[in-house]
This record gives sequence, C-alpha cells and structure tokens, in this order.
Amino acid sequence: MDKLILVGMGILVIAFLVAQVQSLWRWKGAWRLAGLVPFAYAVFVVTRIVVDVRRDPTTHNLWPAEVLLAAVGGLIGLGIIASFRRWQAARPRRN
Repeated sequence: MDKLILVGMGILVIAFLVAQVQSLWRWKGAWRLAGLVPFAYAVFVVTRIVVDVRRDPTTHNLWPAEVLLAAVGGLIGLGIIASFRRWQAARPRRN
C-alpha cells in the first residue's frame, strides 16, 4: 500500500512538470507569464525546503508531502489559468 501511494505521488509531481512544460511551450505572451506563477511557487517551496534542511535537518520531516502539495497546487493553478485562457479565446470579440 505504501508503494502505491509513493507511485501516485510521483505521478502527480511528474504530471505537474509535464503540464508546466506544455503550457510554457504552447502559450504565448501574458499567458506564458501567468503560467510561470505555479512553477515559481513550486520552485519557492523546494528552495525553502533545501535551505531550511541545510540549516536544521529536522525542520522538514514531511518534505515529500510539502512537494506533493506544491505540485497539486501547481496543477490546480495551471488548470485555472487554462480555463481562463479558453474562456477568453471563446468570447466573441467586440469591434
């Protein structure tokens, strides 16, 4: 059971990374910058974990859960941005 949970966590993190790369590859302009926000958040979380653990190894005993939450939050953020992007593209233009 523990291995199944670990595999699921790994799949979620990989899914976030794949979705992030795809969004940066396909989106242009302001949408690309908006797509960087979830990635910047994930990088911040991982950097904070690394810096804190270097100071005191006992600070982030649950770091895998923190990384998982950052990845899930990033996926949700990318989903919201993609929804807004599609909504704007589907809106009729006014002249």
